[in-house]
Amino acid sequence: MANKRQTSKIDVVIGARLREIRKSKKLSQVDLADRVDLTFQQIQKYEKGANRIPVSRLYQMAGALGVGAEYFFADLPELRSAAESAENSRLQSFASTLEGQELIAAFSRISSWSVRKSLLDLIKALPEA
Repeated sequence: MANKRQTSKIDVVIGARLREIRKSKKLSQVDLADRVDLTFQQIQKYEKGANRIPVSRLYQMAGALGVGAEYFFADLPELRSAAESAENSRLQSFASTLEGQELIAAFSRISSWSVRKSLLDLIKALPEA
């Protein structure tokens, strides 16, 4: 019988994505660990894929990094649906426009994750207004 706690290839991919987004936000492992009440050693284990990340912890880290939890699962063939593929295509099209590139560049220059989260919440609420 296989060990239930054994990590998989998906754990390694998610760990690599965690490292990628953390570094893109110019955060150290200590910075992220402080934001989510963990040790930097645990962040290191998650990033290496040595430990599985509980879903609740992944959700918490996504918020601390200013991304949706879906960021960690995007483009995993086992999880993609036709609707997600269409949405990704639409987002890629927008990101390739001048307006999209300006928005992404401006947003990426905001260093405060709480300001980024507030701005994202505002943008999400605008279509309903």
